[in-house]
Amino acid sequence: MMPLDMGSLKRKLQFSYGLLILIILMACLWGIYHSSRLGRAIDDILVHNYKSILAAENMKEALERQDSAVLFWIAGQIDKAAQQFSANREKFLREFGVAANNITEPGEKEIISDIQARYSSYRRHLERIIETKEPAAAADLSAHYFTQLEPAFLALKSRLDDLLQLNQQAMVRASDRAKAESRRAQTSTILFTATALVLALLFVWRFTTYVVNPISALTDKAKKIAEGDFDQHIEVQSEDEIGVLAAEFNRMALRLRELRKSDYWRLLLEQKKSDAVIDSLYEPVIVTDARGEVTKTNRAAKMLFDGTSAGGNSYPFPISVRVSKC
Repeated sequence: MMPLDMGSLKRKLQFSYGLLILIILMACLWGIYHSSRLGRAIDDILVHNYKSILAAENMKEALERQDSAVLFWIAGQIDKAAQQFSANREKFLREFGVAANNITEPGEKEIISDIQARYSSYRRHLERIIETKEPAAAADLSAHYFTQLEPAFLALKSRLDDLLQLNQQAMVRASDRAKAESRRAQTSTILFTATALVLALLFVWRFTTYVVNPISALTDKAKKIAEGDFDQHIEVQSEDEIGVLAAEFNRMALRLRELRKSDYWRLLLEQKKSDAVIDSLYEPVIVTDARGEVTKTNRAAKMLFDGTSAGGNSYPFPISVRVSKC
């Protein structure tokens, strides 16, 4: 992986945090997307099928009440029969309108059309009986009910059961699709989140290494310079603040090496000069350190201890000796 090169360290930090935020945002959007799809699948169950199921149940109830109204009328309860028939006729028509406007499954339109035709015929028979002002004989009404009205009632109720069963089966299929969608959403969300987490950790590790390693190297080389090892150099691989710091460190190390070299030669020259001055003195000179150990003697001192003069003769008289401590 190539090192990042985006200018300043501040910009790189902004980019890293922005990338992490983007990864988190993408994971959230992924979860929202699948939650939305799951919500639409549930809406399909509630809106498309449940409304039709509820309408079919209400139509069955209204139909049974209308059938009961005929029995009330046969029993002589004419006012109660007319009231119950009128209320449940309106209820049936209202619920039928709901079902007719919510056709979503194959074959549902044919069932709705058949229900409409059968109920129109059934209702006309009921209206002729209940709304007539001249009551017929109970025996004739009973025979008419069992031969014509009851078979029509049962056939219509059977078609309502067909409508109910069709939407119940569709609801089961939609529920299975919703469960499958939920499992897919769960699996894909886990995989996406894990991938995003791995990428985020990889980027954090890489970026941290990119930032921390040069600083650690700079710290180690600064310690070596503090210990007197001036032969240090850092490779500059970026143009941000760390790269500028590394370049300035290299300049500092170079100046220290040059300064050390110039001081060394200057001290060496001064030492040579002092040695020449000491050697040129006629009087013996002995240079000792703080512990009294001899570090330097001139020629006169050497000849003194040898007992000879510069010409090879012995000294016939005492000679003063100058001892210098350094």
